[in-house]
Amino acid sequence: MEDFASTKAYCTRLKTLSDQLANVDSPVMNTRLVLKMIFGLTDAYAGFVTYIHQHDSLLTFAAARSRLELEESTMLQRAARESGSSSISTALMAKSPSRDKSLPAEVDKETGEVETVETEERNFTVVVA
Repeated sequence: MEDFASTKAYCTRLKTLSDQLANVDSPVMNTRLVLKMIFGLTDAYAGFVTYIHQHDSLLTFAAARSRLELEESTMLQRAARESGSSSISTALMAKSPSRDKSLPAEVDKETGEVETVETEERNFTVVVA
């Protein structure tokens, strides 16, 4: 799987090879195709491999492929969410001077930004996440 851009590309290649073998009277059984698929996955998919093994009967290749693509999508969404929240945390932890509370400030209801508040030397904008 490491040589493929996605699980879809990986599964497409497996299916193509299976179809080519079937065309020369050497069909690949569903069980073998699914096992080849799951044993070729990287360690990131260990939970998915366990999930497939726990079924009473082995899924069809089409069903396993569909669930694998769903697993990849979920992993990508989780990674994006985690990287987004870590960048927000990093931004919120950035050092900023304390605002002089005696100066007027307004929060933009659409963006959540506090209007720029002038301090003695610099202007700062605070984004509320």
